[in-house]
Amino acid sequence: TYIYNSSKNRLLFVKGADSKINHLGPISFSADGKKCALIESKSADENNFILHPKTVRLLIADVTDQGEIESYKPFMHNEVGSSINSAHLAFDGTVIYFSSNRAGGYGGYDLYVSYFKNNEWTMPENLGSNINSPENEVTPFLKGSELYFSSDYHHGLGGFDIFVSEVSNGIWMAPEN
Repeated sequence: TYIYNSSKNRLLFVKGADSKINHLGPISFSADGKKCALIESKSADENNFILHPKTVRLLIADVTDQGEIESYKPFMHNEVGSSINSAHLAFDGTVIYFSSNRAGGYGGYDLYVSYFKNNEWTMPENLGSNINSPENEVTPFLKGSELYFSSDYHHGLGGFDIFVSEVSNGIWMAPEN
């Protein structure tokens, strides 16, 4: 994963918590640019995150005014034996939507949300059966009250299609292709 550094006028590698540059990404920044969420994988390059999950975890980091990523912390709800393969840090970094194959979901990868309250992340909440399916929902992205994501189950054109669902009074509407 690369990030543009304006003071050096070039792209630089984003380094992980252990200063390594391999198996890092995707990355999501909060709207104010002060926090970011990174996916760190121990998968071999040829592996697919969904078909062959290995050790994949979510990291939350602070971003300096110069755009440098620092103060990495593992997401407190990373679970041993499951993976988080994509995440979206929403608003000012106080909400995170992510995709995980953790136990207790509807099957495959499901979408979850966690809120940063009282200086810690709340227990992740599954977004429910209107969004999640027996297969895989991944790559969440929130824009206003609309959640965009990919699924290989909901009615689409084959493989992973992009869907959108709107939240109304805390209820996610049926996704549209």
